[in-house]
Amino acid sequence: MSTATAGSPTVVAADPRTDPRWHTLAATAQGSLFTSPPWIRSVCDTYGFTPQARIVTDAAGRPTDGFAWVPISDIRGDRLVSLPFSDRAEPLVTNPATWSSLVDDALRTDAPLKIRCLDAAVPTTDTRLVRAGEGAWHFTPLGAPVPEIYRLLRTCWESLTRRLRCAATAYGRVAARAVGPSIRSSPI
Repeated sequence: MSTATAGSPTVVAADPRTDPRWHTLAATAQGSLFTSPPWIRSVCDTYGFTPQARIVTDAAGRPTDGFAWVPISDIRGDRLVSLPFSDRAEPLVTNPATWSSLVDDALRTDAPLKIRCLDAAVPTTDTRLVRAGEGAWHFTPLGAPVPEIYRLLRTCWESLTRRLRCAATAYGRVAARAVGPSIRSSPI
């Protein structure tokens, strides 16, 4: 697939596991682990998926935007997922005007399309799509000064440690009641 008119961008079909243009896009600030060719290849090889992607190229043939998905057909039915086993996989879009041309082929199928993305991602403004749920995200901004990153990580670690201690204590009480007085603690 390739579409173009004089002076307009071109949309090409690609395999995001092997296409160097996808690799270029995935290496930009919009890319993430979940849009990287090694991740996509690993998931697809493991589960037998065949990914698809659409890439917009400029007049010089350089990639500017892209969107990848995987068709899945299983006991839950047919669907398209961008991308399976990924926390999130926003389309790699710098120009919102290209979004429609990237997603059109996926929307032409009868299968529902699922995209996990942050609130500011281009798909959230597409009226052809419906919000199906929300997730909670946390992150550590790596552009902050190193002492600030350490402070943020320490705060998260302390909170996680408190929760784990509470969970371990609660689990210990439940296990002790279930098994009875024969439970003993022993040093590791």
